Amino acid sequence: PFLDVPYKYKGKKYNLHDYFFVKSLDLVREGGIVAFITSTGTMDKMSTTLRSELSDKANLVAAYRLPSKAFANAGTDVVTDLIILQKRNENAEKNGTDFIASKEYILDDEATGEYINEYFINNPQNVFGDIKLTSSYYGGNQLKVVNSSDIDTLFKTAISKLPKDIMKPGNEIITVEKVDNSKPHFDVIDGKTVLVNNGKAEVLTSNT
Repeated sequence: PFLDVPYKYKGKKYNLHDYFFVKSLDLVREGGIVAFITSTGTMDKMSTTLRSELSDKANLVAAYRLPSKAFANAGTDVVTDLIILQKRNENAEKNGTDFIASKEYILDDEATGEYINEYFINNPQNVFGDIKLTSSYYGGNQLKVVNSSDIDTLFKTAISKLPKDIMKPGNEIITVEKVDNSKPHFDVIDGKTVLVNNGKAEVLTSNT
């Protein structure tokens, strides 16, 4: 969801897509993964307020900048990013990749006047194509990502390089008087989401 209107959450105003990042990180357990496809504004905008807030709560596992034509079947020609975050233990030190600052993009040794997140500058292999400067529909210039390669192949290559086994399942076991043993299923017991299996209810929202 992309919407450039203020959305209030916990006394602060966010764009709709930024709100989903913040609220999801509040809801997911420590060690859990949050991943969204969003507009480039989340990573590139000059204000670092949102990214600093995300960095305080989570590590950046990886981010990928998709070609401008990635969603052409939806009638849009816009650059989008896939951002993957992992919520950190509140007492743990920050150890994620830097993604807070935006820097002016230099193309062919010339300043473009357009800003791009430091993560993509330092990890150009995570930009799925060549960055080009084109005329904007609204005047001025904008950055585009041009690539004729198959996006499925690009994703498979990128996924193969992601860190393995970084998310551990919650393992808190609670005792209940009666559990349906007919087949594994999800349930809510005492306000906790659990996986019921073989007479045990494993808490999925555990912070362990």
